[in-house]
Amino acid sequence: MVKNNNSNPEIDYGLPELTLKYRRNGKQPLSEKLIELEKLDNMQFEHYMARLFALKGYEVKYTPIENDYGADLIITRGNEIVAVRCLLGKEILDKDAIEDALESMKHYAVRKVMIVTNQMFTRDAIKFSRKNPVILVDRPALIEDYLKMKI
Repeated sequence: MVKNNNSNPEIDYGLPELTLKYRRNGKQPLSEKLIELEKLDNMQFEHYMARLFALKGYEVKYTPIENDYGADLIITRGNEIVAVRCLLGKEILDKDAIEDALESMKHYAVRKVMIVTNQMFTRDAIKFSRKNPVILVDRPALIEDYLKMKI
């Protein structure tokens, strides 16, 4: 458990110190955030994304660690419910990643799936996603939208 400046308890998800440094100093360059992101393991990346979605006004629920049916998070805002797959890796993602995430739609009764990754998607994956209710958040989108937020 980590205490913040006003002595309120805060959950420690095991994220690197750069995140805590960012909070105290108020600013962290995007290049440092990308380096920080590369150091996370899959569970830490899920927690990182959960915090970002919460800051964007979503209610966030975690799926089971095992047998998650292709989703790591379920995010809700108003009537919008989305199953989110968080994929941290070193390889470009193909349409298999999207097919796996689409399996979560029936199990979690959602109408959309989002795949968030620190990498890119192949052209086939992007074409496949356009025919399905899928939102792709790749490295450039992550930088543009999510990494600029203060957490």
